[in-house]
Amino acid sequence: MQKGGKVLLSSLVLLVLGAALAVSPVTAQLTVTDPVGSEDTIPPGPVANLSATADLVDISVTLNWDLSEDDYIRQVPAGTDFTSGGTFVNINDVAAYHIWRQDGEAEAEVVGSVGHGVAVYEDTEVTTGITYVYMVTAVDASGNESTPVATDPITLGPPLIGDFNGDNTVDLLDFFLFAEMFGKTPEDPEYDPQFDLAAPEGIGLSDFFVFAEWFGRSFVDGVIVDQHGEPVEL
Repeated sequence: MQKGGKVLLSSLVLLVLGAALAVSPVTAQLTVTDPVGSEDTIPPGPVANLSATADLVDISVTLNWDLSEDDYIRQVPAGTDFTSGGTFVNINDVAAYHIWRQDGEAEAEVVGSVGHGVAVYEDTEVTTGITYVYMVTAVDASGNESTPVATDPITLGPPLIGDFNGDNTVDLLDFFLFAEMFGKTPEDPEYDPQFDLAAPEGIGLSDFFVFAEWFGRSFVDGVIVDQHGEPVEL
């Protein structure tokens, strides 16, 4: 039974009680002090058919899915007095969808969310050469979260080595970042392994030679090109 169906059954019970109260002067003295299911602990149903599509031109990933089966408007009682028919309000058992992203071996984290009734999300904070796995969960107003549904791993083309600032070009800005890290070893607090291009033993001349080889290259339309716009064979 769907989450809404369980609550609907409770509402019907209350309606029957309300009708009895309206026609019986003896039972009219009875009151219901606490509506059934006042504490919501039931999560929404999961999404379905989640897919991820990479855009190698604009460097983004677009997610699409089918809405949770609980993502619809239904009516529930607003109170416990049904002597005059009662008052009902519209609610949706899905408040939002959370988008989770896992980069490589890192822990998955929430990178965005959309409201109920929305079944698409575009992630523009991605980097070429990185493999991502996405998950989507449905969340209700009480914070109950559905079982996550995951995509297959997706990679946005080959890695652009030396693109430290993620602008899809290896240029002077990246060189200045590399220069700040030059000479650092894994024992240094400021050490960043992404600058250790040759071997994980410290950032030195061997890493500089790798950086120099990639200097001037860019990621364009899904391929890596040199400073003259010619594709680079890797």
